[in-house]
Amino acid sequence: MLDGVSHLRINDVVKTEAKIASVTNTNSGKAVNVIGTIIQDEEPVIEVTSFFLYYGRFTDYKTSP
Repeated sequence: MLDGVSHLRINDVVKTEAKIASVTNTNSGKAVNVIGTIIQDEEPVIEVTSFFLYYGRFTDYKTSP
């Protein structure tokens, strides 16, 4: 929970957003970091950071904005 916001309750209507924070090729695979946000009444309520790994060998080091 973010500071200064009320707790979520059953039947609250929320919106979600997610963005990729980083993608890194490693020896084990492609490491991806994603930040998800739960929004209520146009204000962020909860932020969740998730990290996962696609196993394999990747050589696509070029990135584009």
